Amino acid sequence: MTKNQYRMLVLGGMVVSIFAGVVDIVFGLIPRELYVQLSIRESDFDYVSMMIAVFVLLPMFIAGLYGTLRFKRWAPKFNILFTLIALLFLIVDSAPSAQSNVSQVLEFLATYAHGLALTLPFLHSDVKQMFWPAEA
Repeated sequence: MTKNQYRMLVLGGMVVSIFAGVVDIVFGLIPRELYVQLSIRESDFDYVSMMIAVFVLLPMFIAGLYGTLRFKRWAPKFNILFTLIALLFLIVDSAPSAQSNVSQVLEFLATYAHGLALTLPFLHSDVKQMFWPAEA
């Protein structure tokens, strides 16, 4: 695997994930009444959680993406730490949501791409050499 192929895996997973998030809205795959009903439940949104997401998770995501695309030595371990923190945040602060089958399939594909991008630096010798040239 080349550096550009690995970068395309990372960026492709992000693009698919973003598309999975907007496909229901753009193509109207979920009834509007359901969105209205879910938005009423989300009206009790906790602003502390939003601040945590903005001031902790967003900078961590940007730093991890930069480190990954530039093949910094700290990036693979940092991305695993970020993933664990983001999962804990989602467990504690997730609200009910609805997705169409198309959106779910796209989200599964994005999750597989992210999982592959997370594990390749530790399991694939070519990718390991990109992050840790002296150790591979």
